[in-house]
Amino acid sequence: MPFRMFLRCRIIRPLISLLLCIVLVCAGRNVSSQAADNTDIRVILEALYKNKSSIMIYNSDIALGFCIDNVYEPETELYSATGFGFNPDKGTYYADSSEYPSYSECADFCVKVNDSGACAYCAYCGRNSWKCFVTAASYNEFATGRLKSDAARFKKISSSYLVKMTGQDIVIILDGETAGGYPQIKAMNPTEGIYSLNLGSRSYRGRVEVGRYGGSSTLTAVNIINIESYLLSVVTSEMDHTWPMEALKAQAVCSRSFAYMRSSFGADSSLKCASMIGDTTASQVYKGVQQETKEGTMAVKQTLGQIVYSGGKPIDAFFFSTSGGATDSIMDIWG
Repeated sequence: MPFRMFLRCRIIRPLISLLLCIVLVCAGRNVSSQAADNTDIRVILEALYKNKSSIMIYNSDIALGFCIDNVYEPETELYSATGFGFNPDKGTYYADSSEYPSYSECADFCVKVNDSGACAYCAYCGRNSWKCFVTAASYNEFATGRLKSDAARFKKISSSYLVKMTGQDIVIILDGETAGGYPQIKAMNPTEGIYSLNLGSRSYRGRVEVGRYGGSSTLTAVNIINIESYLLSVVTSEMDHTWPMEALKAQAVCSRSFAYMRSSFGADSSLKCASMIGDTTASQVYKGVQQETKEGTMAVKQTLGQIVYSGGKPIDAFFFSTSGGATDSIMDIWG
């Protein structure tokens, strides 16, 4: 757990700003600007949405697309009045060896397969790559029916990286293994002026990815978000928004530095590892849009892109929340 440099004891509040300023410049460290806006990071939503049997996104209008080389391209817009549910898909399928460049083209073929008596779903297998998946239980009917010439190109598959996404009259298989990662979901309509994804207890700016990382039998949600937007929530998740502005600004610089060092500024999906940063005290607390305040927003904007350096290199800006009124030398911890 990172050490938090902000004492939450009200009787020493007037000393907070001074303490934080001392911490930021101690041991030859200085604060410098780093172009960090327009840079996305990945945050595991482990407090509420890790290792779940199901995850729900309550937005009715979303876009679905892959992020490759840190460039996100939404490919398909979907509507579901009831939102979208995600579940681990442990089924066995026969997958089409042919692919379609769009969801609509794949859906048209799946309708034909379903009309033949089989059970087929669209599978999202990568950027501009959609395939028809037929359930193993219905494949024989497909293979012996009027579409048997099409069935000949289908191959049996089973994967521990499949996720089933469902909405109103929508079923899509997310094939993480074939794609090498999972697609990311983006809100298409703003809520109170903010484009955010509603996962129930919390809402998040940016994009959300739901996957079975490491071949897990459960689901985990990851928030892909601009680092500056991320800090809007972190600052006042870690510190009371009524505290002095200089203290909030110091928190913003520390949290930005910590995220900078831990995230590597990567937005692409990975099957093996969801992210190096979580949303709990194991990294730094991040509670989404609901935790944002005008004071925290001001602190982030007034320190835009600033991180802490030592010897010309960014540092891991560790901080702590409680000290009982006393601290010890940094040398006693790190030597």
